[in-house]
Amino acid sequence: MSDFKLLQRRLFGVSYQMLGTAAAAEDIAQECIADFLSKKESTSIQNPEAYLVRTAINKSLNHLKKEQRSTYIGSWLPEPILDESFRMESRLDLSFGFALLLDKLNPNERAVFILRESFDFPFSDIAEQFELKEASARKLFQRAKAKLKDAEKSRPLPHKSEQQKLITAFMKAIEQGQLDQLQELLKEDMVLWSDGGGKKAAALKPLHGREVCLKFIFGLIQKAAKQGQAVKTELQSIENETVIYQYLDRKLDSIILFGTQEGLIEAIYIQRNPEKMAKAP
Repeated sequence: MSDFKLLQRRLFGVSYQMLGTAAAAEDIAQECIADFLSKKESTSIQNPEAYLVRTAINKSLNHLKKEQRSTYIGSWLPEPILDESFRMESRLDLSFGFALLLDKLNPNERAVFILRESFDFPFSDIAEQFELKEASARKLFQRAKAKLKDAEKSRPLPHKSEQQKLITAFMKAIEQGQLDQLQELLKEDMVLWSDGGGKKAAALKPLHGREVCLKFIFGLIQKAAKQGQAVKTELQSIENETVIYQYLDRKLDSIILFGTQEGLIEAIYIQRNPEKMAKAP
């Protein structure tokens, strides 16, 4: 793979961290490389990677300005990137958990955080890019870090050490319709997010409480059964994330991710939007 191909994967990672979706991130990464190669002065740029990272950030910010997130139907969840090659080649954290955290930042905070935390850009360069004073750039970065710390406390993320056993038991209970055993795996005050993007059935708002969440989960399964669809679940594990792929008639229907703590599942994230499952291996 050429140096520019590898760099394109890294720019994909930058754009994905900004946007939380793969298709737009891939488009931006390709545009950045194409624009760079078409510039006559590209050979005089001393640090092409830094230049391209800044370009990817700017293109991502422009994309977010045009994006109509406010009109999105239901809860918005990031797209899970579960292709190991994309993660390795981008050399950035493309985990679902980190994408959830970054979504708590506004676009400028996200951009500053990525430039500083992932690429160690000097605050003077960040300030210049955003037309800020250096002190303001520092303050923006510190505010972003504080928000991420608070978000990590309030929104449970995967913990690999305890996840595998819990999720395996969850999948078995779902397959066998064992409601009592499933209840024992879930925290009473758990939360469930589901993203159908207006294309598949999903809760329009986060669901709170074990009983409500169980009713929703089994409602989806019963609906498939009534339509005569064969339901199959498959466990996948990449790095620190264990997920369940759910298939209907051999077609990927949902990707289910979890937040666990103290031996119980306290958050379930169900991605059902077909456009956000394209990168599933």
